[in-house]
Amino acid sequence: MAGGHWRVPGIDMNSQIRDSGDGSYTMTAWIKPDATNGERFIFGQTNQGIHNGIRNNAFLHQAHWGADTNGATNLNDYLAAEGEDGWIHAAFVYDGATDTGRIYLDGELDWEGGKRAANGSGHLIIGGRNNGERNYTGLIDEVAIWDEALAAPEVAGLVAGGSPISSLPDSDGDGFLDAWETKYAANLDVLGGSKDASLLTYLNFDNQANDQSGNGLNGTLSGPAAFSADAEGFSGAAGDYAINLGGVNDRSAVLIENATLDSALNNNTMAVSF
Repeated sequence: MAGGHWRVPGIDMNSQIRDSGDGSYTMTAWIKPDATNGERFIFGQTNQGIHNGIRNNAFLHQAHWGADTNGATNLNDYLAAEGEDGWIHAAFVYDGATDTGRIYLDGELDWEGGKRAANGSGHLIIGGRNNGERNYTGLIDEVAIWDEALAAPEVAGLVAGGSPISSLPDSDGDGFLDAWETKYAANLDVLGGSKDASLLTYLNFDNQANDQSGNGLNGTLSGPAAFSADAEGFSGAAGDYAINLGGVNDRSAVLIENATLDSALNNNTMAVSF
């Protein structure tokens, strides 16, 4: 991304996150920023509300338009010390039941504290905030969004290389992830139910924008939006691509039309992955 953004008009941030259940969410992505100064948002919506990304000169930042918080780690220092390929995993979690926000950096808790519920309106934006301003620049891969607060072990599982559609264990096959059953019931036996897929769409952008979940919510590249070169995805492996968008306000976009969340809402969970 070079200052562009993309929109997901099928995901209304109020009815499908803020007003769904207790308003919880998890937003995750592998990012390789080419700049960390100023304000560079990864997740936003078309009218104020949620804007999560990089802010205040190189800190991960979770914001609900007036309830704004930095992580503890300066990314410039972290990336210099990391000395690897520049990819980091960012996760923003909001637990609506306890009104608690969390920021994770490479699977480690970087901040936790009180965070009032999300506000604003409109649909999801990736790579900007408030109708597309304050754009993120750099590469982004494996974006995933749920309408529930993932537990720390689940976030760590994604950082370890797990896929949002297959990485999180449910060993008894009851539709409740092991991490949640262990945390809230202290065993794998009390909770149960029929197993039902809750993933809305999964777009890995490996040189195509087809929905890998089987739900048919394929993306369409618009304007200068383009796939990266081969092996420029976060893993660096052959066949792993990311997405690049064009300049600010050049109408770069990846569009997902006619997306609905009926099945996801019925199962009280949602994921959108890029």
